[in-house]
Amino acid sequence: MKHLMSLVAAGLLVLAATLQASADVGWKVTQEIKTDSQPMDMAVSPDGQTTVVLTKDAKVNLYAADGALKGTIPVDKNVSRISLSVDGRLLTLMNSDNSQIQHIVLSFQFAIDTTGAPAKGKEDAPVVIAVFSDFQ
Repeated sequence: MKHLMSLVAAGLLVLAATLQASADVGWKVTQEIKTDSQPMDMAVSPDGQTTVVLTKDAKVNLYAADGALKGTIPVDKNVSRISLSVDGRLLTLMNSDNSQIQHIVLSFQFAIDTTGAPAKGKEDAPVVIAVFSDFQ
């Protein structure tokens, strides 16, 4: 009986080894970015909110999660690689031609719509200070 069980187990192992498992892979395109120049390198922030693309015309383009261009940074034409820090705020450029590495701190500015909000002073003032004191 033990001998029969051993043969059955060995047969099942051989059968399992010869069968190839096939699995379907589910996927969908979540974002498409059309650059104005040929992309040379790219990096994505860990939260997926920012994509940076080094282009052949010596620019680093910063794109939002929806694919909208947030800004452009001109770089040396010999920059060949880019990367982003874990928090997505430090852009590193590698220039292998002159053995130089540059770190660029990224800071994003956000517009706050104050239309209809209570205000004091001129409506067309170049600076608006907004104080949110009613939040808990």
